[in-house]
Amino acid sequence: MKRVSATIFKQLIFFHHNVFVLGRATCFLAVIVTLGIGCGKKVLTPTEYVTWIENADNGIRIERTNDRFKYQLQLKPPLYIVIRERTGQLHSLDELAGYAKEFDNLQYFTLKIAQRGEPSSSAESIQHFDADMNYLSYGFQNDIRLIDGCDTLPCILFHHENTGGLTSYDVFSLAFDSSQYPDKDISTKSSLCPNAKKILINSSEHSELNMELSLDGKNLHELKSIQIAF
Repeated sequence: MKRVSATIFKQLIFFHHNVFVLGRATCFLAVIVTLGIGCGKKVLTPTEYVTWIENADNGIRIERTNDRFKYQLQLKPPLYIVIRERTGQLHSLDELAGYAKEFDNLQYFTLKIAQRGEPSSSAESIQHFDADMNYLSYGFQNDIRLIDGCDTLPCILFHHENTGGLTSYDVFSLAFDSSQYPDKDISTKSSLCPNAKKILINSSEHSELNMELSLDGKNLHELKSIQIAF
């Protein structure tokens, strides 16, 4: 009987010791999670960050087609813009964050539109289908909206890159002002608001250009989780 009691006692001691060690490990893990260290965060160098943004597999650059045209939409976060503009000139996160603040209130995109199929010549771009250059360079801006959750934003900055027919696509730089919506966390606005962004093209002159280009909320969430390291 005494031997059994002694054995049980040793097992209890061993059990409590393991629980104590496990408890310490759990507390340590909790500290790691609290600090955000190694908890599913993707850590990239500036160069890797640009590559990740431009990789269509990550959903921040998307491509769609309709009967006549091919569309490519690229979201350009502030950090991405700064890294692209200042390649080799950045040396710290503070420096990067400082420059990125200049772009905080606007949401930037690059939109490319091209004819479907093989162009018969380099001049066969959307500039030369039926639309006049004046509409593409000025009027087209008024037909583009950003649907950000439940908010509809007009395009306030717009630039049509006229390639003079040297390429089979046209490039449009777009920016939308989100400063009038200080609550940028869509999920806190309404459960009915989708956690996504959508560029809506509703042409007043050429219905062939109409298109919806959506960025999925899951991909946008992953984008926010990325950390940049020098």
